[in-house]
Amino acid sequence: MQEALKSGDWAKSGEVVDMISTYQQAKNKTLDISPKRMQAEIKCNKIDVFRQCKKGYLILGGLMLVLSFAMLFKQRRWMKAGI
Repeated sequence: MQEALKSGDWAKSGEVVDMISTYQQAKNKTLDISPKRMQAEIKCNKIDVFRQCKKGYLILGGLMLVLSFAMLFKQRRWMKAGI
């Protein structure tokens, strides 16, 4: 890995990863991890769901904070209904 980082040639590292994967699949007797499941996991990691959710949580949290401050200063019927 260090040589690949320095030279930018990832071919040797890819070969090592392929050998490890082949070894794990050959020696694995208890779990059935199919290549499809591995590809699904890789896609899920690339989507980065939690980073996308963070934006929604930030907006929702900001709206709730503004509403809380508004409730401190003025008590209105529509705000009481939200409690």
